[in-house]
Amino acid sequence: MSDLINVDNAHRTFPELISAQSGAPLLTDDVLVLVLPLFRQVAKLHELGKIAVTNIIDIQVDSNGALTLCNEEGEVPRLNIGAVKRIQPQTISGLNLVGTLQSIHTQEGGLQVSDSAVQLDMQAPIERPVYLLGPSSWETLIGHHDEITDVFLLGMVLASLACGLNFADEDDLHSFVWHRQNLFALNENLHPIIAAVIVQMTEINRHDRATDMAELTTRLRTWREQPTRSGC
Repeated sequence: MSDLINVDNAHRTFPELISAQSGAPLLTDDVLVLVLPLFRQVAKLHELGKIAVTNIIDIQVDSNGALTLCNEEGEVPRLNIGAVKRIQPQTISGLNLVGTLQSIHTQEGGLQVSDSAVQLDMQAPIERPVYLLGPSSWETLIGHHDEITDVFLLGMVLASLACGLNFADEDDLHSFVWHRQNLFALNENLHPIIAAVIVQMTEINRHDRATDMAELTTRLRTWREQPTRSGC
């Protein structure tokens, strides 16, 4: 079991936990010790018509060594359906929403990755669904936060722990987006069920994203009982 999974980490915020992780992916059991109580907590709030994760810093480690919400009562959803429809019309296909990945070999022999699905400037207007540093959600920046937004943010939490990523880092964010359909390139020991759940939760296209936190929690809880296949 990882040293991160102990009561000495109590009251650390999630960003502090990721910093302590130092880019090392956690084992599946350790990941689930951390996230399952949080996922259950959020699923119950959704049943009450509330949202949970307003900011990643609002997640911390509790006295049992699991992740929990600082605000256990949750909040009322903040809806801006008009803005969501302007950014992501129903008729636009997912292929047009996820941006374009390009790799360019530099004169110094390095590899420069350009990705229109990643927006690094948090002050720039949101013109299309994008991945943001933090992690944050493009939806919250246009004044919309509902249960599906929570799913995305918690998916990024899961990805951070399972793949050893710090989404406050530009390179880690680009790496995740580049390899999101093949997360085994980031962690060859990643369990296929965990990989599949991450992919479904972190779609920037809201129409393709998973929506049911209770169902996602059950999938993670019963990961050993599910058939697996190669790929995400």
